[in-house]
Amino acid sequence: HSYNPIIAQGASACILHYVENNKPCKDGDLILLDFGAEYANYAGDLSRTIPANGKFTPRQKDVYNATLRVMKFATSKLVVGTTIDAYHAEVCKKMEQELIGLGLFTIEDVKKQAPNAPLFMKYYPHGTSHFMGLD
Repeated sequence: HSYNPIIAQGASACILHYVENNKPCKDGDLILLDFGAEYANYAGDLSRTIPANGKFTPRQKDVYNATLRVMKFATSKLVVGTTIDAYHAEVCKKMEQELIGLGLFTIEDVKKQAPNAPLFMKYYPHGTSHFMGLD
């Protein structure tokens, strides 16, 4: 593996690079799986979230489906000639739309947001992607 896996649930899943991996999973929890592989000195990673009990609640399903729509949109934008900055900007716009659809904030809130502190960053505080690299 390219790094120690992150297996987190509940509030621990909100900690970037959480590594304790020792909390019990409870009914209704979501489990974050973040793991990487390495081959011929190339490292890559993958993240997934699954329900601990095998079934999403209605709200969890709504969030999952919104995230899936963002992922499919992001994948469609991976075309030759697109820079990573332009790609990230487009994906952030889609994420913002989905977060509005989930009722986390409104279009009116977005119109009033500080330009250097977009509201979506509370829920999406990192880059969309990163390069796969050589160690």
